[in-house]
Amino acid sequence: MCVPPGNIFSKISCPASYSRYVNQTFFVENYFSDWGRSFYHKENTEKEERYLAQVLDICKRNAVNLIYPISDPAVYLFSKNIQRFNASGIEVPVPDYSKFIFIMDKFAITSLAEKSGITCPKTYLLKDDIFGKAASGLEFPVIIKPRFGMGTMGVNKCANEKELFVKHKSYAAKFNEMLLQEYIPSTGMIMINVYMDKESNPAAVFYYKLQRPDRRIFFVRMGAHELTDPDSALCRTTIGFLKSLKFQGFTNVQFRVDSRNNVPKLLEMNIKISGSAWMDMRLGMHRPLFNYDIYTGKDHAPNSYKYQKELFFLSPVEDAMIFLVYLFCWVLKYILRYCFLYKNNPFANLPAMKEMIGDYKSKYFRKNIEFNLYCTNFFKDPLVSIAAWIFYFYKLIKDDFPDSFVQ
Repeated sequence: MCVPPGNIFSKISCPASYSRYVNQTFFVENYFSDWGRSFYHKENTEKEERYLAQVLDICKRNAVNLIYPISDPAVYLFSKNIQRFNASGIEVPVPDYSKFIFIMDKFAITSLAEKSGITCPKTYLLKDDIFGKAASGLEFPVIIKPRFGMGTMGVNKCANEKELFVKHKSYAAKFNEMLLQEYIPSTGMIMINVYMDKESNPAAVFYYKLQRPDRRIFFVRMGAHELTDPDSALCRTTIGFLKSLKFQGFTNVQFRVDSRNNVPKLLEMNIKISGSAWMDMRLGMHRPLFNYDIYTGKDHAPNSYKYQKELFFLSPVEDAMIFLVYLFCWVLKYILRYCFLYKNNPFANLPAMKEMIGDYKSKYFRKNIEFNLYCTNFFKDPLVSIAAWIFYFYKLIKDDFPDSFVQ
């Protein structure tokens, strides 16, 4: 397994590197800082070249014949250099470079999705000559994010035009092209995992409702995933859109439900393996093997999966961390209120304790629940779980505290 060099978080950010099933961990060049800017260059950057040379050398010395990239930057880099690895007898199950770039282009995907009947937030490609015009076409707050991005990297909420100008100036140099997008107030999300076969027909569809933003406090990675009806109108429209693209392989399509009219609006598409793979695999759908067959032309036995409606997938340790932070903030809220230390209490929008407890009770005290792999496999491979929980808490505090309370 390869991880970037640096401090202790280099390995903690890759929890699998602590697994007792991993024979050896190699520290290689960190090329992630070139992510975004290098999208416009078919040629590799210097950091990317050093990384590729190191990986090829590791493969040669250790007789490695299969590499499975799992992050957006890794899928991008290997798809750009797939022939180089194939020439060395190394299989890399990634999509064609041009197809990957197209899927990662949030502006192009949004434009095409609208033509297929999918509701999307108002989106503008930010350029100097239309900056003011774009800003005037939306109400604040607004979202500014990279045209090509990964997760929440570079995604910012701007409360006014001055903040928008500052954020645009700061991030445009890192990502080249930025998008200005309508902010969608919401208390839930929808995630549709679609597996399209070699004829661009759906082999499997998993429809999840995510209850994770406002009520569950933080705009972060975890939350309650409820498996629901895969034959909904939204699923059919999404599948029709993918068929029009002649898409093959796995994709994760995310929607944010607009609380103003209860309409799901497209956020993005992802084609990496992603952290939700364990839920599909728990039901019998082997995502890595499916993609391997699609991208390498192999043909393993078809997946046999069982769809179970109203099944909840939960992350208890992560949820416990959120609740502990909530308690800390709840205490601070009343200290600041009664001591008059802050004129504007930053925790004024904190949900009531009764609401929080009720939310947790409704998820955990019910039938048909599944805990994530960090819990169920803790005693088999404890260091992986411990590293993942430490990194989750670090990201929780670093990226989401206390901003989530002042939305």
